[in-house]
Amino acid sequence: MNESVSLGSNHNTFKQYVDLQLSYLSSIFSGDLHECDAEISSYRYALSSLPRSTPLHAFCVDGLAMTSLVRYILSGQQDDLEQSILGFTETILSFPLHPFTDINQAFYGLTVAISLRADKSRHPDDVKYSTMYLRYLRRQQHDVPTDFPIPVTANLVGSSALQVEELGETDRDIEEMADLCNDLLDCDISPDSLIDPIMAFARTVRARSEENFGVRIPSEKVIRCLQTAIKRLPRSHENSDVLVESLFYRFYLTESDDDHEEGMAILDELISFHGLGDIPSSSQETALWSAFGFSIFRFQRSGKPEHLE
Repeated sequence: MNESVSLGSNHNTFKQYVDLQLSYLSSIFSGDLHECDAEISSYRYALSSLPRSTPLHAFCVDGLAMTSLVRYILSGQQDDLEQSILGFTETILSFPLHPFTDINQAFYGLTVAISLRADKSRHPDDVKYSTMYLRYLRRQQHDVPTDFPIPVTANLVGSSALQVEELGETDRDIEEMADLCNDLLDCDISPDSLIDPIMAFARTVRARSEENFGVRIPSEKVIRCLQTAIKRLPRSHENSDVLVESLFYRFYLTESDDDHEEGMAILDELISFHGLGDIPSSSQETALWSAFGFSIFRFQRSGKPEHLE
């Protein structure tokens, strides 16, 4: 499964995903807004004179939807986004009356458009349906249109992060995100393509773990996914931070020596790391405090002075 993605903070997660995948669409018109305008005018003129029952009408509706989506990318006009959603929906509903239309491509276009609107509106229905559509597309990977490349798995990571943030969906979504990230980590893709979706997952885990501190431990699936991610992305210090926090939360509740040893080993690497110009890691101060937390908690439980060294 080939995946390509760029992702930032959870707040910007979905927008950056969609921006990347839609750069392909904008390239169709070489970034020329005037060309887009001309295409849209042609489609609208044709639709004004064509009976709705004709196959050509359905073709023009689909073309107008796609071109409106591209123009939205270029201009940011909300009306274009709404036009694309309506057009793709009409195309899908007209099938199989006009079976020559590519319903798979229309559904992909609708998913992209809904995803874009979800990022803008943060409306529960938009977030819910963008996630639902991406889950469906993931189950239909063999029907992916070759001329419409969308990184479905990576998008679903971003959509799930957005759903957790906006709708309060939690454990089930995080478990699903772990499965998705494991699939990405198993793919033969570059580490650079993995960093952003894995970080979206890590930040979601961090937020959920902080809510559950002292109440519920992170699941084994989540921790194993973070462990695998560190092996594939050894320079991802934030990802390491989240794994350490997860190990600490579990250590706090279970007093597992294995969690303590693994957490401290990661912290030692973060504390000793120096980049170009002998500059320490930006995570060094946090790592020092985390190491102190591990040590003081272990001392409180054991009473052994050597645990404070």
